[in-house]
Amino acid sequence: MALRRLISSLALTALACAPACGDDGGGGSDAVTPIGGPDLPAALVTVQERVPTADFEAAAQSDADLMAVAAFTVAEVAGRLEDSAGAAVLWAEGEGKAAVRRCQGGACGYAIATRDAQGATRWTDSAGAAVTGPTVGRPSLTKDLEGFDLDGKTVAVTPAALSRSASVQLHKDDLPAVDFSRRRFVALNTFGPAFGTTLDFVTARVGDTFDEVVAVDYVREGDVAATLRDLDALDAVLWLTQAVRQETQGGGRAHKTVGLTVNRGVFGDLTYTRDEVAAALAGNVGGGPGLLFLAGGDSYGDGSADQLGSGSLWKAVDGLGSVIVGIEGEADVADVLRAAAAFFDAWLDGATPLSQALAAGDAALTATGAHLRSNLGDDSATWVRPDAAITPPIAYSQARLTAPFTATPYCAPPGQPKQPQTSTFTTAWSDVTFDGAYFEGHRVLESSDLTVDTVVRGVFTGFAVGDRVQVEAIGDFDKNFRAFHGFGEGVIESVDTDDDGKVTVAFTGVAHAAEYTDAAGDECVLNNPRLATTTSGLGKLELTP
Repeated sequence: MALRRLISSLALTALACAPACGDDGGGGSDAVTPIGGPDLPAALVTVQERVPTADFEAAAQSDADLMAVAAFTVAEVAGRLEDSAGAAVLWAEGEGKAAVRRCQGGACGYAIATRDAQGATRWTDSAGAAVTGPTVGRPSLTKDLEGFDLDGKTVAVTPAALSRSASVQLHKDDLPAVDFSRRRFVALNTFGPAFGTTLDFVTARVGDTFDEVVAVDYVREGDVAATLRDLDALDAVLWLTQAVRQETQGGGRAHKTVGLTVNRGVFGDLTYTRDEVAAALAGNVGGGPGLLFLAGGDSYGDGSADQLGSGSLWKAVDGLGSVIVGIEGEADVADVLRAAAAFFDAWLDGATPLSQALAAGDAALTATGAHLRSNLGDDSATWVRPDAAITPPIAYSQARLTAPFTATPYCAPPGQPKQPQTSTFTTAWSDVTFDGAYFEGHRVLESSDLTVDTVVRGVFTGFAVGDRVQVEAIGDFDKNFRAFHGFGEGVIESVDTDDDGKVTVAFTGVAHAAEYTDAAGDECVLNNPRLATTTSGLGKLELTP
């Protein structure tokens, strides 16, 4: 297992912003250790909201030190933050940099945050010298939207299965970075060390199940979109974030959750709307992520009758292929992380039913009144078994995988409007080898009038009826399908054994494809392709003893 922290706040040298920058205790308070939980600051963020950039600029006019760090950027967005220990932060971000002032007890510190080429957050003073990054209390995981504009102001709230039917039109210059050969766990954190809040408490527990564990602090919308788009059916995501709620009954009696937050300026946030979350998931072509745990207060809803109403986040993402787990009700970040750890401890063994894993997480939330909820109707479902447990049903001398793509092509010479052609199909096939659940094969055929160069690869989640097949097909398949790149998401419909012991696993489902070239050199796209032939022939894996 490899643990790779992609974005972190680096404590490099001390300390241009002392004494007001604080330490990992947040607001200078002692850390608390919940029983069986992570070490987090005792202080809690009580105010976290955006302010007009003009307010930040006015503050800089009367504070020479703030002006000095702000001189490195033109403010595009600004905000303020306060915690229960008396720390107050004013920040602005623009041109890839954030200017920060943190004050407490009459003393203020100043710093500039930037991302380096590896994505790490680095802190410097106005002269460019490295400094320790400022810190505050642990975050609140729920925010309320003021008004009905999803891009509007939000204020912190202090806590008291495969169903895709539509194909995705891919673009050859922006293909998903799906890696079927590795199981990945990605821990997205809207916060980070500046809040005394990392996801190490959870990531340290999941390494035996995954080939790679990636932790991403201070996530922005690009981090979220790439993660939700690129992970496959055997991968999992934990996202520690804030649910953004919109009031549905006056007086705060009921809300629906309409978005989640991404980071701005280290200490601030922007709303990543329900439609943006749904669009990222809808663009996934690898059947994933297999599990998405939305670790934010009210990420499922607030428990009211209207929580899943029209326009809610949950309505927008339900049915997009992933198993999604959210939180109903408000809870402290320490309890949420304990619940997530308990859930993963239980469900990732591949044998514990979803209902029991949810109950294990609920036990950590008992004092809060919150609960874990899932979009999966089958509470008996289990997590996809470890790769070593997913093997072909027989010992084979040859394994051949055939993936047919059928659709109506739309073609035209480069630069001209594409026109519909006769419905057709192409077949990507190759002998393959298996490494656990992962398969890959490469077929090359050279003749006087045709060159075939095909790569097929992907994963099976099992080899029984109802299990899933994720396949990627690349190359030149025949005269009319050149430079093709497609993905298929299939469900096994039959498993048959003939008299000679040959096993045929047949599957079909939705497909996705990028632009390709036909025999005339025209550019083509496929309209809503499927994993099948024009005569309803299925994809298949043939295993010969």
